Amino acid sequence: MNKNNTLGFVMGVREEIQIFVLALIAVINLITVFFSVLIDYQSKLRKRSMIIIEITTFGLMMADILARSFDGFNSVSGFLIVRISNFLTYLFIYVELISLNSYVHTFIDMKQKADRHEKKMLNIISYIGILMLVISQ
Repeated sequence: MNKNNTLGFVMGVREEIQIFVLALIAVINLITVFFSVLIDYQSKLRKRSMIIIEITTFGLMMADILARSFDGFNSVSGFLIVRISNFLTYLFIYVELISLNSYVHTFIDMKQKADRHEKKMLNIISYIGILMLVISQ
């Protein structure tokens, strides 16, 4: 098999490879959620933040898989699935930012008393982002 045929084959299955990798990452996130529930050495807030991050990452991957799978369908249902999946993709990014902010602040609070205004500002910016996302869709 020469180099041009190999490249052509890879380009032909590129979309399937991307969907497989996204599904693999989604499964890894579910496994991480399972083990995060089992551990006891983290505080409840840190554990909750980690579980929310992993679940939203799973949702992000699944929404992206749906958007990629139904992209190019010339029907109303295909259009709606792609639109809803894209909306969920952007929404999950903001939810992850809020959860990651909470997770990081649990570490900062352990070392020193952190300024609560910094945490509130990032949450407010994320909520404004969610509001703008809802308005734009």
